[in-house]
Amino acid sequence: MARAHWPGINPRFMGFGGEEGYVHALVRRQGGRTLCLPDLRWHHRFPRPRGVPYRLNHHDRINNYLAAWRELGWDLRPVHRHFTELLGDTAYDALRVQVEERLDHPGLRFDGVCVCSDDDRVGPWRNALAKLDEHGLAVRRIPMPRGEEGQDWWTEGRRAAAQVAQVRHWRSVVVLDEALPLSADVFYRLADLAARMPGRVVWGTVNERPLAAIVTPGATGQSAAASLLGEPDERVALDAWLTAAEAPLPVAGWSIIPPAALPTWEPSYRAWASIGMGTTMHRLGPVPCLPPETAYLSGWARALREPAALDGPVILLRSGVHASRDLGALLRAALSDLRDRPWDVLSLAASEVETPAFPGSLVGRTSRPASLAVVVHPDARERLLGALPDVDDLDAWDAWDDADADAWLAELAAQAGLATYALVAPALAPAQPRPTDELPYAGRFRRQP
Repeated sequence: MARAHWPGINPRFMGFGGEEGYVHALVRRQGGRTLCLPDLRWHHRFPRPRGVPYRLNHHDRINNYLAAWRELGWDLRPVHRHFTELLGDTAYDALRVQVEERLDHPGLRFDGVCVCSDDDRVGPWRNALAKLDEHGLAVRRIPMPRGEEGQDWWTEGRRAAAQVAQVRHWRSVVVLDEALPLSADVFYRLADLAARMPGRVVWGTVNERPLAAIVTPGATGQSAAASLLGEPDERVALDAWLTAAEAPLPVAGWSIIPPAALPTWEPSYRAWASIGMGTTMHRLGPVPCLPPETAYLSGWARALREPAALDGPVILLRSGVHASRDLGALLRAALSDLRDRPWDVLSLAASEVETPAFPGSLVGRTSRPASLAVVVHPDARERLLGALPDVDDLDAWDAWDDADADAWLAELAAQAGLATYALVAPALAPAQPRPTDELPYAGRFRRQP
């Protein structure tokens, strides 16, 4: 194959493992042909006297298969079935959750991430690398000595990053100065900028000094390497991003667990504690003998009457949700973005965001907050309680006839004038069950049209 026609390999791959037919499919999609040479034989030597010199594990294999199948738009069910047969339900489900959380991380929406680092000081780079490694992001370090005063360090750094992008066939890239604090929320903010400005070159500045260059996915024409060398299409101030770590987190939270879901509380609580938010989560049962949706809202009525709900913002969480490991950083950043704005309810789950607070903000106004998981401001507590029946009035709750919680909250927001916001990057989602409608497995590689 001529080097100019090499389609490249998905930059989200890691370690060893994957399907060779993936490259063939990429070539065909670009209008090329793949030929079978029956007389060309080889021997695949699995056993090695000195052992395998590279990392070899199922996590990397599953990551590469799912990344390739997602890129090509192929049905994932044969992959799920194959690894379930190979590893068993429990082992594969655990690895699948880890892999999907990594592939869904906003940092991987870009083909590559480069960090320009002062070659004379290794401390800031090590701090930056440690934070990026936590999220499974493969990062290229661009060593750039600061040199004498007046040297155009930013231009030289972008030029070096452009060389890396050209060699690796990147179509989108983020170049960061190590001076930009690399907390977890930064990549969610960058991904939001990319979604709102597709196919653009954006520079992020702090005190008018450029600290980030982003070539967003969807660009046509020139390569990411060429785009890095030119002037930006947009400049966005990132000063507000630097104050996120100062915002306090909610003082307490309640996970509303119906009796049937009690077995899920223990692992759910351990997962919440591992996020490291410092917010105390309590288990709270809803009013018994009520339909699920009405029972969930009755849990709100009980939680908002708890003494701790008077001390600051609180979290109300439905049972059976999956929390992102970045939830603490995202929530702190979101509350920081709302610091100078009146707000009543912040939805942490998927919702229709209508107006972002500012470019790169993690929150936006919404008229339809999702009740799956919300943060309630103490000023909104009385209005919410006033719209709910008394917790001990079972007749009143029976009259609600399983009112939809999301519709109730949206209607209340419109009638009572609640200032409702939602995270642009949802940090909580319903737990995804393992698919049961598997397709018949047709071999390791299924020919696709």
